[in-house]
Amino acid sequence: MASNADISWGRIAVQAIVAGNIGGLLAFAYLWLTRTPVYGAGGIGLYALAGTGWAAGYAYFATTRPATNARWPVAGIAYGIVVYGMMQLVMLGGGLFASPSTPNAFVNALVAHTVFFGLPVAFIVNVLSRYRV
Repeated sequence: MASNADISWGRIAVQAIVAGNIGGLLAFAYLWLTRTPVYGAGGIGLYALAGTGWAAGYAYFATTRPATNARWPVAGIAYGIVVYGMMQLVMLGGGLFASPSTPNAFVNALVAHTVFFGLPVAFIVNVLSRYRV
């Protein structure tokens, strides 16, 4: 594990902004195309902002645990599941939780968070970790 002195915070910030915005927008687009409610134009900004925060967590984790980047597809899918679960807890805490209306809605949400958010974030963080920032 890397110490705080070894961590490139600038690299983590760049990875978070790039990966979070791309992953958030991909997840938003997927949900919009599958006609899952995503809160209109405000939803785009919400997904990009939340995506950047979640991507920052992933970038930090990948920086401090190099095995994460070595196995980025598995790590990305696992992280997408974690993000989905945590977001459900956030919604529950905020009194906005609504269980998926159908099994298809649950699958769509899981696919959005794993395939269209977790995997792109893991891939982008992996690629950007090879460059100096």
